Amino acid sequence: MCREFEVFLSRKVGFGDGRLPSRIESHWLGAQKMISEVQTEPKDYEEYSERFYQYVIKHKYSPSYLQKMLRIVNYWGYFVCKHQKQAFLPVRWPQGIWKERIADAYFDQRPHGLESAPLLPNELQKAQSRLLVPAYNWLFISVWLGLRPSEIDALTDKKKMKNWRIEKDKQGITILRVYQPKLVSIEREKRWKGIPILFDQQIQALEIIKSGEFKRPLTKTIHLHISERHNNYGGRKGFMDLMLNMGQKFENISVWLGHTTLDRSLRNYKNKQIVNYDIPVKPEKPHLKRVK
Repeated sequence: MCREFEVFLSRKVGFGDGRLPSRIESHWLGAQKMISEVQTEPKDYEEYSERFYQYVIKHKYSPSYLQKMLRIVNYWGYFVCKHQKQAFLPVRWPQGIWKERIADAYFDQRPHGLESAPLLPNELQKAQSRLLVPAYNWLFISVWLGLRPSEIDALTDKKKMKNWRIEKDKQGITILRVYQPKLVSIEREKRWKGIPILFDQQIQALEIIKSGEFKRPLTKTIHLHISERHNNYGGRKGFMDLMLNMGQKFENISVWLGHTTLDRSLRNYKNKQIVNYDIPVKPEKPHLKRVK
């Protein structure tokens, strides 16, 4: 039945050939552990949703991990009940006190929270000798181009270049165009964003992309060699303030990040601990003629 379910799941996530993407396969393995330990029949999932919450609290998993697991668990419950010709109601998403307890259990284990700390160029430079070259290159691209992890992974297809291309604007500036599959609510052509290559480090990042010599590091590798506060979003998290410090405008950086609103950039990507300002220019005193 598990093999049959994997074919069913591959169809649900958009493949349909019986193969599961590595991440979905990982989520399925995690869901199997959850299902095995919770010991609840699929027909009773909705009634005993709290058992799944208790499992997550016990293991101190994050709310985002719970969301991934419940998606697979509910697919499994539906699949089994369909075979057994039983009604199925999915595990409910936690609300109120349960939602708070899940978050508290995770935050108590990791007080810095769910989000990655910004990864700064000097922090990455210090870790260079401890990282494999492909992993360092992947993080370097993240720091200097501010791309999402999935967008960087998609850059590896350098032959077909379906997900990225290079252009020149009217001023001769190189523009890296990157496709954003996350933006499914807008038409396909508007999902492309452009990042100008303005600094030497960005030129180096572009050369790395062309070489294909980069690979996403495991989160535990980042924790081991950089810090527990960082993950694969660290470079993107620090991109806004890095570019502001290099004289770029907030509005432009927001577009390079691929955000549809400035509020999104300000809320999640501007470090509120850093105070940015422009020195006001003092107006010249008016020249007064001396009156005799």
